[in-house]
Amino acid sequence: MTSPPVITLYFVHFVFDAGYILLITDIPTFFNSILDFDLELAGLLNMAPHLCVLCMTVIGGLLGDYLISHDKLSILGTRRLLNTFCFGLTAVFIIILGYVYNSDLSLTIMVFAFGIYGFKFAGVNANVLDIAPFHSGIIIGMMISIGSIGGLVATTLLGVLTETNNTLRQWRVEFWTQAALQICALLAFFYFWQ
Repeated sequence: MTSPPVITLYFVHFVFDAGYILLITDIPTFFNSILDFDLELAGLLNMAPHLCVLCMTVIGGLLGDYLISHDKLSILGTRRLLNTFCFGLTAVFIIILGYVYNSDLSLTIMVFAFGIYGFKFAGVNANVLDIAPFHSGIIIGMMISIGSIGGLVATTLLGVLTETNNTLRQWRVEFWTQAALQICALLAFFYFWQ
């Protein structure tokens, strides 16, 4: 429970929750205050990110099972690939979000950034069963507890950045910070997961 791979899972989940909570709770403020996009008028589009996560979770699981069962990649290689999709692509999409001024395109990018997080369930979460199947419940409980702190930190940082100066520049600082965290999580996973 304190081995480097398990501590890495805690860190990766902390970063995941920081980005996920940012997207689910604070991006609507970005759309409203920076892009002048009224999400209440979007109707069903408010469900799009959640449906995208669902689809990507299923696709990630099927892709992972296929790669492992057909000996295309090892278990480690498969987990690394899925985590690269999850954290690497999300980092790219979060950065792009700060530089797109079209609200429709920004919404599409946000949906993909949110949806790609679905690969985490076949990457990071499946790793718990790879390394500690008999202790997976405790480890997942710790991951969720530590991860909730990541969400708190992300929203607090954004509040500090935008409380008195809610500008695109301040949002970009948050987006770049989140992207850097996503890349750190990916690199930590690659380094400590051997």
